[in-house]
Amino acid sequence: MAGQQKDLDFVIFGATGFTGKLVVEEFYRAAQHYQNSSQNPNAPKFTWAIAGRSETKLFEMANIISITTSSSSVRQPEMIIADITRPETLNVMAKRAKVLLACVGPFRLYGEPVVKACLENHTDYVDITGETEFIEQIQIKYHELAKTSNVTIIPACGFDCLPADYGLLYTKQQLKELRALPSSIELFYKTNVGPSGFTLHYATYESAILAIQNIDNIRKLRTSVNRPRVPKIGPELKKIPNGRWEKRVAGYVTPFFFADPAVIRLSQQLDIENESDVPPVQFAAYLVIPKLMYLIEMLVCYKILSFLAHYSWGTFSHEGPTLEQIQQTKFEISFYARGYSQELIDTVIEAETSSTVLMSAETTPLIQDNQNSRPVSSSTLSAMRLNKIKPDVEIITQVAGPEPAYSTTTISIVQCAFTLSLEKAKIPAGVLTPSVAFGKTELLQRLKENGLNFRIVGR
Repeated sequence: MAGQQKDLDFVIFGATGFTGKLVVEEFYRAAQHYQNSSQNPNAPKFTWAIAGRSETKLFEMANIISITTSSSSVRQPEMIIADITRPETLNVMAKRAKVLLACVGPFRLYGEPVVKACLENHTDYVDITGETEFIEQIQIKYHELAKTSNVTIIPACGFDCLPADYGLLYTKQQLKELRALPSSIELFYKTNVGPSGFTLHYATYESAILAIQNIDNIRKLRTSVNRPRVPKIGPELKKIPNGRWEKRVAGYVTPFFFADPAVIRLSQQLDIENESDVPPVQFAAYLVIPKLMYLIEMLVCYKILSFLAHYSWGTFSHEGPTLEQIQQTKFEISFYARGYSQELIDTVIEAETSSTVLMSAETTPLIQDNQNSRPVSSSTLSAMRLNKIKPDVEIITQVAGPEPAYSTTTISIVQCAFTLSLEKAKIPAGVLTPSVAFGKTELLQRLKENGLNFRIVGR
């Protein structure tokens, strides 16, 4: 259906769910801001629709929006009845949409039919999933089809996993501005909860349970595809033992067990496949726990997560967090990065090409790749030699923002959707991660303007 006429710029699917409602609210706010601040007073207004399976709930939401938009520059949204169990309704929805925002999870159960409908109807797609199996499955299954169809499918555009994935890209870019070659980046995630505490919606629990249950499936998926190996530059990054106090972030750390590291790994593999100018980097990701008591509680809860479904521990509920809890909660992700200055790299190359011994009298100049018996380029020579040399450039960057699971998620997916619509020519086709899809766009600036702070905090 290439070349078909689409009459809706955006469709929000799952608009009546807990997170979907918040996405609708954020879309309206952001669209109003965009329309009012547009430099072109004659710029057309976005056309959009809210979609879901319940006509009654859609009418209720449309009535609320109608009151809000009566004196607004934002158009009233249309309503589309679409149900995961009825593929024909998904096709009707996707036929009309230029960009679809998917908010119906768990995505492992409900995501693939929506992706298929978008591919069949040449509709670009963003979603809020943080489910590793779903992300990797659709990337393996539909990437080539999306490329040939000139469709862009971008999962993980919510808090899972955009701030971490884009923050790593931002950190690499800051090293590049310093004329430094990245070697390693450590990611430390911290949530700051207010006095009211915090509660997650039950749908988040469902996604977490499914992720834990399907870890073996993820491993099998990765072995079934021949993705490129990410090269290591510099000495191997040492992992911090689980539960150790880390003075750099003033807390106990444990490995980050959500989807972010998997998405970052996929981003680096896609950068290699696409021959982009984004260099690879060794990385490790950690959660920061401020007190030992909290660390123990978190580890115990993770081990018995399935138990929580049957008891009220105050962590998950069908109502989700209160407005007060959302307003009091914030997050920050710190990136500790190391790299090599151009001066050091030039010194290494000069030493190698002149056959001088560098750093150790026991080493010999590397003039051939022993495995392939062929000359080695100067860049390969320097990378091989850098494995024995300590990086001489260090920076610390940070991504910070409002409550992650709902506030940051809604900001992120809406700005991703706007960017996909406004800068389509700069975005590759395929099933991509956020940093690979949006790396050459103005997404970073849009995120900054809407509450996410990317900055250098130390050198």
